[in-house]
Order: sequence, then C-alpha cells, then structure tokens
Amino acid sequence: MADKDRDLRVIRTKRLIDEAFMELLKEKGISGLTVRDLTQRAGINRGTFYLHYHDICELIERTEMMKELEELFRPADFEAMLYNNTDQTPFGPIVRAFTHLSKHADFFRAIFDPKGSKALGERLKYLMGTHMYDHVKQSSGGATLGGIPDRYLINYLGAAQFGLIQTWLESGMAFTAEEMALMLTRLIQTGPLQSVALQEVD
Repeated sequence: MADKDRDLRVIRTKRLIDEAFMELLKEKGISGLTVRDLTQRAGINRGTFYLHYHDICELIERTEMMKELEELFRPADFEAMLYNNTDQTPFGPIVRAFTHLSKHADFFRAIFDPKGSKALGERLKYLMGTHMYDHVKQSSGGATLGGIPDRYLINYLGAAQFGLIQTWLESGMAFTAEEMALMLTRLIQTGPLQSVALQEVD
C-alpha cells in the first residue's frame, strides 16, 4: 500500500510540474523560464523538482512531445533511405517527424527559439546528432563513416538538423511537412552540395 501511495504521489508531482512548465512556456518562453518559476507555479519545493529532474533540459527531453518525436524514428530502416530510396521520395519517418513538429508547433517553436537557452540548444543538437549517428552507423554495420571521428560527425549531424528545423519554425513553416522531409532526406542521402545540384536539375 505504501508503494502504491508513493507511486501516486510521484505521478501527481510530475503532472503538476508538466502543467506548470507548459503554462510558463506559453507565458515566458524558454529563455525566461527558471526552476524557481516552475516550483512556485506547481506548488512544490525545489528539492522535490530535483528528485525527478536534473534540470529544465531533462524535463523538456521527457515531455510527451519530445518522447513521441523520438519514438517516430525507432522502427526506421535508415539503410533503405540511404541506399534504396529515390531523390524524389521523402523518408517516411522524417515526414512523420515534421508532421509531429507541425502539430505541436507552439511547443517546438519555443524550444527551438534562437533567443532561448544556449545550453538547451547544445543539448538538443547533441541528442539529434547522436540519434541520427547511431541509426546511420547501425545501417553501415558499425563501420567507420568516411574516416570522420565520431565527435565531429555527431556535431555536424546535430547542428544541421537543428538549424533546418529552427529555420522552418522561425519562417512560420513556409514549407509543408512533406517538403521539409524531402529536403532533409536529400541532405542525408547526398549531402548539401549534391542536394543543390539535384535542385538545379529539378
């Protein structure tokens, strides 16, 4: 019974934190949001917050929107995209990812705000780069990718994806999810210079 009560308290506390976070994100944006703001709005103390999250960055990573975004790529067959796809067909999981970003545009626009937290931006770049790198490396059978050190490749992949999404959200999503997915698919398949050549041919 005690364990059940403890579990219910944990669920309730996390719900209060999540609700406070979403409210404050709309009111202040990510740059003006602090742990103190969160705990005051949620009606908990700072110690309770740190029992559940290391910092606001971890809280964001564990929101439903971020977890759902990551889940969209779990069944992805990156080998099919790298070697068997055509340059006119966007990769399915990437289409679903941009559709998800569009559906929750207010949330992701705040998270990707260039005026927001630098630490959060760097964290997201690293997570995105690592995620893509792991999939691509798995598809290549664990081989070294072009002789490029892991750290450099992860940073390149993360910064490229982050910048593409950030620009799209800042522009008011001027392109559809499918169009953005095709852009990113081409960039992953062929690299930026070859993608420019393909665009000129089109």
